[in-house]
Amino acid sequence: MSEFDGRETNHQYSKSLGFELLIASILSDATGGALKYYSLLRPYSEARIASLFTHETKFDRVFSSCNRNFRLTGNDGPLWCGECPKCHFVFLIFAPFMAKDRLLSIFGQNLLDNLANEASFRELSGLAGQKPRECVGEILEAAACLYTLTRHADWHEAAVVRAIKADLFAQYGEPKLQAAMAECLTDSHDHHIPRPCRQGGCLCGLKNPSCSMAQAARPFPPPPFSRPASRTSSSM
Repeated sequence: MSEFDGRETNHQYSKSLGFELLIASILSDATGGALKYYSLLRPYSEARIASLFTHETKFDRVFSSCNRNFRLTGNDGPLWCGECPKCHFVFLIFAPFMAKDRLLSIFGQNLLDNLANEASFRELSGLAGQKPRECVGEILEAAACLYTLTRHADWHEAAVVRAIKADLFAQYGEPKLQAAMAECLTDSHDHHIPRPCRQGGCLCGLKNPSCSMAQAARPFPPPPFSRPASRTSSSM
């Protein structure tokens, strides 16, 4: 929270649909309708965006969402510190969809196999403390991604996943976690994208079958799940 003009303001409001609609109206009025303002990512959850990102590899070595990496004085260190909540959240939402070797190559380490990170993942998923004061996704979204990893062939044996699993199931229950993950992967109709940009499944407005964004938006195969013979499906 910060104070502006005598009022407390949450900077996250600038990311909301309400703010987007207000700015869109102001810009439209000021330009006689010539300028339109909207977010192409509005229909997507953080997890859905992560799933779409996995279709392209050319940004793997240059993108970052780590606050320790972004400094006004510059940074010549790693793109991901591996210790902050933002690193943990981004790693978590990529894990269900991205090949494990690729994800480890991007971050340089396995953040889910280090028990020193357990407390952070518990906070992200609502199992302890409070949600980190960082630009991370919703608590239930993080919990749903963790649930997916408990059934994922590449991740169900990771130290943090194993440590959190019982508490995750006890707090939310599998039906709620399954429904939350399904909702994360369902595109929302609550957006302000102009109709021409939505025709033919193309969000970029090109309406071109070869458009890379349209191709990325196509359904992706489900992640590989592991169902150990010693456990029943209800305990997964």
